Amino acid sequence: MVVNLASGLSAITSSSNSQTHLVWAENSFLWYAKYDENSETWQEARAISKLENQDISNIQLLYEDNLIQEGNTEAKQPGFVVTWQQGSDNDSDFYYTAGKYDEQGELQWLANPQAITSDQVGDLEPTSIIYQGDVFLVGSKVDFLNQANQAIKEDTDLYFQRFTINDSLFYDGDVTPPLASYSPQLIQQGVITNLIPVNNTPQTVNTLNSNTGQGIGAQSDSSESESEAVVPEYSLRGEED
Repeated sequence: MVVNLASGLSAITSSSNSQTHLVWAENSFLWYAKYDENSETWQEARAISKLENQDISNIQLLYEDNLIQEGNTEAKQPGFVVTWQQGSDNDSDFYYTAGKYDEQGELQWLANPQAITSDQVGDLEPTSIIYQGDVFLVGSKVDFLNQANQAIKEDTDLYFQRFTINDSLFYDGDVTPPLASYSPQLIQQGVITNLIPVNNTPQTVNTLNSNTGQGIGAQSDSSESESEAVVPEYSLRGEED
């Protein structure tokens, strides 16, 4: 199994304490792990969100010290937000999940993904930033029905949305997420500079079929070897038990 950081099916970021964090899509789940510099391994790999049986792409992971709003106050806690595109054609929409640290210092994630868009056109290629504690997401919209009609000249429009993540969205009960059956291992293939991938070509994965050879790192029908299929100068590789 290859986690390709340039695929659009995974994302990496660092928190303010220089801890490196990773998310990726596989087998109808969104997974999370953090990197331990002492052991040089990815640890605490677990599922953080259930994904529908649809195409997933353009995953992005962000961290901010002031992100999770505390009730109706202006105070905000440190936290993570993950955004992604889910679905295809006019059924494509944007979603997010978020994580915050509980009183014991454990990272807690939302029980269910939150829809950002829900309309009758395709929402494509989301890109997010955090500004003053709010999430700003820019994406494009296109009506694929009009695009298929040669009599209608359909254009692609850019839109942005702003939203706040409130701590009331987090569930206080006991939730035991599935654990990953492996821990990704960092494999160096040439010079690495601050873990920045060389190629950012977006791809999609169908979560319904990702466990049958069509998911992340699956072999294609071509004769390319697995090493040739890895686009960036490094990748994260994990082998299932």
